Amino acid sequence: MYKRPCFLPVVAVYLLVCGAFSSAADRLSLAGKVSDGNGNPVEHATVLVYSAGVKKGYSLYCPTCYVDCGKHAVTDATGTFTLKGLNPDLWFRLLVAVDGYEPTFVNKVDPSLGVPIGVTLLRRNAASDPRRMFRGRIQDARSLPVRDAIVKPLGILLDEKTGNSIYGTF
Repeated sequence: MYKRPCFLPVVAVYLLVCGAFSSAADRLSLAGKVSDGNGNPVEHATVLVYSAGVKKGYSLYCPTCYVDCGKHAVTDATGTFTLKGLNPDLWFRLLVAVDGYEPTFVNKVDPSLGVPIGVTLLRRNAASDPRRMFRGRIQDARSLPVRDAIVKPLGILLDEKTGNSIYGTF
């Protein structure tokens, strides 16, 4: 019995590869600068794509389920950063954080506009109550410190005797 060669897998791989290259070429970069309240650059701030949304229409994805969510960049000595490979069909909500400053969200950022964004971070007041402080060290598998790690508290028990507790971020 004669079997015809099946070209369907070859065609599927070809279309997949061509689609990957064309979408990679359409990707955008977003540049910006992070400074403090006095206009001084903030070094080592993490700029994170926290969530995204479609510019037109609606989407069935949750706002944090897009491939671009989680992409991040760290500011240099001049406070500048660049996020690369962003989808041009989406707007983004960015989270900017660094030790000693209040974390800040930047909403509805559109990288297709080609305009660098500016973010101003305000100094955070030191906690005066030691029960509201948490200190630790983030290490990798080789026990080396991880730079610019983001730690998000999920639940905190303040006082076991009274049962007063706070869950989530505050």
